[in-house]
Amino acid sequence: MRKVSCMHVAMDLGNKYTYLACWEKGRPLSDACISVRIPGVAWFSYTTSKSFRDRDGMREYLDHLYREYILPSRIMVESAAVSLPYIFNLNTHRMLLDVLEEVLGLPEVSIMPQPLALVHGYNLQNPQLPLTGDIMVIQTNESELHFAFLSIMDTAGLTLEKQFTGSLSQAQKEAELIGFYSPEGWKLDSVLLGEEPPYPQCLDELIRSLPKEVNIISEQNLQFTTVDGLSWGYLVNSPNLSYHMNFIYPYEFYIKKMNPNQESFELVKIPFDTDNLELECGASYQLLTLDSSGIYNLVTDQNRVKFHIYELDTRNGSCQHEQTARQNLILEIDSLKSDLPDRMHLYLDMAAASLGLDLWPGKPDRASSAPMDFNSRLLGGQGKLYEMMKSNECQQRLLDDFENHLIASNRQSQEPLITQIELTLFRLYALLQLWKGK
Repeated sequence: MRKVSCMHVAMDLGNKYTYLACWEKGRPLSDACISVRIPGVAWFSYTTSKSFRDRDGMREYLDHLYREYILPSRIMVESAAVSLPYIFNLNTHRMLLDVLEEVLGLPEVSIMPQPLALVHGYNLQNPQLPLTGDIMVIQTNESELHFAFLSIMDTAGLTLEKQFTGSLSQAQKEAELIGFYSPEGWKLDSVLLGEEPPYPQCLDELIRSLPKEVNIISEQNLQFTTVDGLSWGYLVNSPNLSYHMNFIYPYEFYIKKMNPNQESFELVKIPFDTDNLELECGASYQLLTLDSSGIYNLVTDQNRVKFHIYELDTRNGSCQHEQTARQNLILEIDSLKSDLPDRMHLYLDMAAASLGLDLWPGKPDRASSAPMDFNSRLLGGQGKLYEMMKSNECQQRLLDDFENHLIASNRQSQEPLITQIELTLFRLYALLQLWKGK
């Protein structure tokens, strides 16, 4: 019986097909049950829901994947990464994370837009000729074409600029808005065709219209390329292809405001530029600062505060009724004013797919208080400890040995582990001497 402790799971959740693959210690597992193509979320026969878009549908589909393909392997799931063909809003994204973490028994799962994982997976598989510059990815979605526009820059990393499903004429209009198309034609470095030939007639027309210098990539087998882009092993083995994963977030944030007559409300756009700001997958961003006595407090009671934050897809022409629907509310604060500070920083957490409050904005910056590695912590206070030992008149032999150790460690004449062990022993001896001197 093969002894395997745990594995990393990658799921490319598609409408037509879902691809599942697993890795153990950076190496793909080839078991038939955990390296498969199965019906996607739109082709699955649901019994408890109409589609994958609600919690019951997500739970039924993911339960099926886990029970039929992952569980029979008898390997513990250590981590998981998932790709989706579209970008969910925060509420739906958070709901999917909750279901994934519950089904897989994990504290957290990462989710990435599918085009990002596909391009990254292709570059991992082709390190000698990776995609660079401006890229258009084309895949079929039922009878329609799905377009994704991405760019790779040394300074920014890999960025998903825009994606949508529609016709070729629509693709040209959308591409022109972001500089991938002009009246003179397409401005691209590469086109990655995610489907195998023969192609629809409209796609053949597009290919013929491309400039000759555009690199057109039509691979016969890109089926598991996306799940490769979600693997951990390739990231470890290919450090030169480890870059930031970014995307332009297709939603906007609004805060509810009471009108001066105190009889009606309006939604005010939060000046967080999702149209142009490249958000890094898993990063956190400050959205705005709330003032408990400010104009966005929705209650007239001087002792209470109430805020409503909404997330809207206004680019699809959402109406006012839809904008204020409960399903668009992503954060509600209703509290006694005395329980909160006067000013609160509101953060967008892309990893958790949620908004969160920093209730004490005066505390040190997160980056400045990041945990140091063990060696830095150990060596950081050695000089202070030596001075304390001298001032408390510890044994001279211990002081001499400790001084010699400090000199040797500064010269880096020993292996880091040996230095750490010796310093730990000196700290223990020093504590004993200091304790005896009390």
